[in-house]
Amino acid sequence: MNYINNKMKFELDKDQIVKLDKWKNSIKEVFGEYGNYEYRFKSTGIGDSIKVWSDLSKTEIDLTDISKW
Repeated sequence: MNYINNKMKFELDKDQIVKLDKWKNSIKEVFGEYGNYEYRFKSTGIGDSIKVWSDLSKTEIDLTDISKW
């Protein structure tokens, strides 16, 4: 099977983006910059778990919203 032309796409909804931006802004307030982030999407079988890791603050935010599954 040829996977070269296939794409996988994950999206955040408006509420998740608002929560993420608030968290990122709080990191900037403490460290003076946003830093780098790792986005983790995990399929649970009934929905996707979404977590974001900050390399700068060494913290993670869980954006998973099971009410939307």
